[in-house]
Amino acid sequence: MISSGMGLFDEFIPDPSIACPKCAEGALEGFQGKHSGHALFVWRQGIAHPIRQMVDEEIRWSDEQLEKFRLPADEPIAAGFGTCDSCGYQSSYWVDIVLSDGIWTGVSADGPPLPAIHLNHGWIQCPGCTAAYFLGIRGLYFCEPCKRLLR
Repeated sequence: MISSGMGLFDEFIPDPSIACPKCAEGALEGFQGKHSGHALFVWRQGIAHPIRQMVDEEIRWSDEQLEKFRLPADEPIAAGFGTCDSCGYQSSYWVDIVLSDGIWTGVSADGPPLPAIHLNHGWIQCPGCTAAYFLGIRGLYFCEPCKRLLR
């Protein structure tokens, strides 16, 4: 049986971690991303190969086999949906995986969500470009023109 979640993905663990934008006490973990060759691997920044595989033991590749895998150097990789290890906040924060000589060396992150301007009748506005969104029940909104998260 494979790990929970829909479809195949890899998990990415930034090192150093990314601070939670909600509580600022914990770190966002469990970023999920897809790229060619994803096979429920767990990648840790700074290590060339996956550190484990999220499948049952009887079908899991050995450590020696995992050492043969690398992230694809010729395609962009973005990962999102980190969860705070302290408060449990689930973020749609996205990070771009930065590779150097085939090793994950850094992240280019969107940064913490921008505080939205609250308008009348349940609408919010992006402070960067003035795009407006109906508040609804979500806590985070993706501003298409700015490519930033709003809270």
